[in-house]
Amino acid sequence: MKDIKARLSQRHEDDIAGWFGEGTRHPGSGNQFTKPLDGRSGFAGEWDFAWDCKAAMPGTQSITITRAMLDKLLEQCHGRRPLLPLRFYDTERGDYRDHHDLVVVRASDAISMVEALDGYR
Repeated sequence: MKDIKARLSQRHEDDIAGWFGEGTRHPGSGNQFTKPLDGRSGFAGEWDFAWDCKAAMPGTQSITITRAMLDKLLEQCHGRRPLLPLRFYDTERGDYRDHHDLVVVRASDAISMVEALDGYR
């Protein structure tokens, strides 16, 4: 099961890095002192995100989010917008039809996104 968990977790991190401006996935999944968290976006300036991915393996019904996890994310994003990507895998295949993806952002960041999108009307 450990190999499956590692493979699916890495796939989640790779997907997030690709979706957020060809971002960078940190080696060791954030266990390096100089590169905390799982990765950061390729966007510069206002829309630069840093993230810590959480994935639920097949058969798992929930992902626990604690205040300590959020505090760590906020502390280690170093001025970037914090992002907590969540993925629920339905099968061990891990293809795009077999999971649900959500992201948790601060309410203030969601408001900024809506305001920026509203400006494009």
